[in-house]
Parts: sequence; structure tokens; C-alpha cells
Amino acid sequence: MNSASGDQLIGQLEEINRNDPVPAGTISLAAASRRIGGRLKPWASIVDAMLDGSLPFWRRTKGRMAYSVAVWPGDLGHFMTVEDDSSGVPAASLVSKTDADEILNCTIRQLQAIEQRGLLRFQRVDKGLATGIAATLTLASQVMSCAEFALRSGSTPRRASYRLRQLNIPRIAFGWDRTVIERSGLLG
Repeated sequence: MNSASGDQLIGQLEEINRNDPVPAGTISLAAASRRIGGRLKPWASIVDAMLDGSLPFWRRTKGRMAYSVAVWPGDLGHFMTVEDDSSGVPAASLVSKTDADEILNCTIRQLQAIEQRGLLRFQRVDKGLATGIAATLTLASQVMSCAEFALRSGSTPRRASYRLRQLNIPRIAFGWDRTVIERSGLLG
């Protein structure tokens, strides 16, 4: 997406933005999207739902859309199984650090630890750092972040972390073994 098309999208979203006060209990789109893990998030489908009105949202502040837009925490649940159609879109071989932490549902600090452990290797590309998308997606398919588990199980991150430790779910890097969690029935 280039700058002009990004500005056009923001303009379209501004036109349909709900002007009523932001309801208590909503969270940023970025935080709500953490329930989707192990793969690329279906951003095109999420934005389409915002544009067609099927995903209610409120603009809290100006700034990066994912952080300035508020949604209900559970409203992204039906996107868990949605795959965006990427036919005709050139496949990227690298992702930026920001995109890697978004795919992995981790923090910049956790991403630094991942790099120090050699799980991902970042290289200088233009003015930033990037890593291979294949390696990032492989790691995402193995690890579930605490934030993802909390959102998917209806818990808080602190309670989720405690519960996973109590159940002796194996730790992997910054999170827990995705396969063990998904087979355990903990997510309903």
C-alpha cells in the first residue's frame, strides 16, 4: 500500500466512523487482533468489514489506524478462520521488525530476545531491519503468545499466564507451545 492509497483508506474510514463516544470495554484494533495468531492476520478482510459496517469501530485518536481505532474485543473472533485472497499479490520474502512483532503477537522486547536466541535473524534493509517471512511464520505456527491465549480464552494476560504455568504447558521463546494448547481443549 502506498501513501496515497493509505490516505484514501483513512479518508473512507473517517467518513463511516461512529461519532458517538467510545464505549467502555472497547480496545484498540491492534490489541484485538492479537487473538489471531500462528499466521498472517487477514487485514484486508478486517478493513473490508470496517468499510461495509459489519465491524463496528470508533476512532479514538489520530495516528496509526490499528492503535487509534477501538473495537469490541470479541468482534474479531470470526476472523480466526478467514484467509485473505493473496492471488495476484507479489509474495514478500522479508518482513520488518514491526511486522514480525505483529505476526508473532509479541512486544519489541520479546522480539529482541527472539533475535538474541537466534530464532530469527534481522538484517539491515534500507533504513530498517527485516527478517525472512517464512522463518517468522514458522515461529508463529509454533508459539502462542499470552495475549492471544488470553483473548481467545476470555481471560486476562496475567490469569492466562498463571493458568498456562499451572498446567505445565511447554514454554517456547516468549510464549507457549501452540500445538499443545490447541489440542488441550483450553480454548473451548
